[in-house]
Amino acid sequence: MDNYFAVEFQKESEIVIEKSRFITNVFPVETEAEAKAQLDKIRKKYADATHNCYAFVTDFGQTSRSSDDGEPSGTAGVPILEVIKNQKLINTLVVVTRYFGGIKLGAGGLVRAYSKSASNGLKAGGAREFFNCDKIKIKLSYDEYSLFLREIVPVVHSVLSTDYAEDITVVVSVKKLAYKPFIDKFSAIFYDKTLENIGQEFY
Repeated sequence: MDNYFAVEFQKESEIVIEKSRFITNVFPVETEAEAKAQLDKIRKKYADATHNCYAFVTDFGQTSRSSDDGEPSGTAGVPILEVIKNQKLINTLVVVTRYFGGIKLGAGGLVRAYSKSASNGLKAGGAREFFNCDKIKIKLSYDEYSLFLREIVPVVHSVLSTDYAEDITVVVSVKKLAYKPFIDKFSAIFYDKTLENIGQEFY
């Protein structure tokens, strides 16, 4: 997988529908274990709530779960999961907490309420694209550094760290999709330099 979309920030939002409070929490999570740990925190925080319904897609799309948590079957967890999938998000957890306000919404009303809550929460969480990148370590002299900033930095995904010592050591992330153009340009300018690939990660 070269890239994926996921919620970027943990966020909380709230709407009121027919006197019921719907509090949505969204989380960036990579594994099912991370999702369950965040879910446990929400359950403790809102232990007095009527329902804590949720859905998540984790493990880079390999795992998905949902729960109605006492709401009529199919009216909460599945609609939340559908919102996540319709936005083509993975590694994302959405928990919608409901405090019942005394007015029954019916099955259709519940589906709409949980779908709207999930959509609002994901909008607040700011979904973005993550890229599979190689982490590259580069050693440069101080004389070479300005050329590096001008010619190379614009073609990398991000600069992860810069260490100023006797030489300058820079660690950058380079998208796998753009790795060859990066190597070609770097080699053409710094033909006597050796790059050190120190791993891969999503950024």
